[in-house]
Amino acid sequence: MKLSDRKPLFLALALTFAAPLAFAQSTTPTPTQEYPQSTTQAADQAATSAQDAAKDATKAAQDATTQTQNEAATTNEATAATSGEPQKKNWSDLDVNKNGTLSASEAASVQSLASAFSTADSNADGELTQDEYKAYLETSEKGGAKSDSGG
Repeated sequence: MKLSDRKPLFLALALTFAAPLAFAQSTTPTPTQEYPQSTTQAADQAATSAQDAAKDATKAAQDATTQTQNEAATTNEATAATSGEPQKKNWSDLDVNKNGTLSASEAASVQSLASAFSTADSNADGELTQDEYKAYLETSEKGGAKSDSGG
């Protein structure tokens, strides 16, 4: 559900919480309540109180909606900017010119691939094929397994 779709929900929630406060009455009489008021005056005051409460609730709901939207935008930007996880890209994402191979400039967007590019490019033609990269991964995994088991 989009945040903009929630505005009516925030308004309804705020009005739900504000309505009982508008009609609440004190159990102990205050000096102004000692003398009975006319029915119209009491009704006018209740209506005014209800309107004020509704206005306050509407404003609170709008403020909450705006604040929530701002926080969501900030959170999304911060997550994208400071994410500790590397973005996962497949071969076709990296292959900008769609020729099936990666050049050094295309591989530069992934730091680990850029650092291993010259080693993985077994025929040293400046283009890394999928087969060359798979062979590089197999040899590097085998090499890593040998060094871990020795000792």
